[in-house]
Amino acid sequence: MEQYISKFALLKKIKEIMNEQQEICKADVALGKKPNPKNIEVIYQFQQFIKSLNTLEVKEVDFHKELLSFYRHTDDSGSAIELAKHFFELGLSASNSITAADRGTAEEIIINLKRVEKDYRIDLTREIEWLRNKVKKGD
Repeated sequence: MEQYISKFALLKKIKEIMNEQQEICKADVALGKKPNPKNIEVIYQFQQFIKSLNTLEVKEVDFHKELLSFYRHTDDSGSAIELAKHFFELGLSASNSITAADRGTAEEIIINLKRVEKDYRIDLTREIEWLRNKVKKGD
């Protein structure tokens, strides 16, 4: 079971929702009506969310390459504990440090996502939890 939501999948879903809202606005304008401010707000909030999301760096690790590297640099008695420690340290070195400003930005995004959830009855629980996990203290 995957612990995190794919950044690509999340962006795709957000863009789908934004496109729906833009189509609603276009339809209103075509009918000579003023677009609903809530629709415009949803589009704006998601644009801000995408900007924030795009600042998160995704680092890939080649597991096979790292495994071979580990065994090349240890004797044949390399234990499972040593292997686990190697990959734990690799994960620490690949992870980004999250600042207090990042946490504040994430909280603003979560507040806006909850507003979108309420106004449009969209379930964004997974997206909100994903964001919370990304900025959890100590990550």
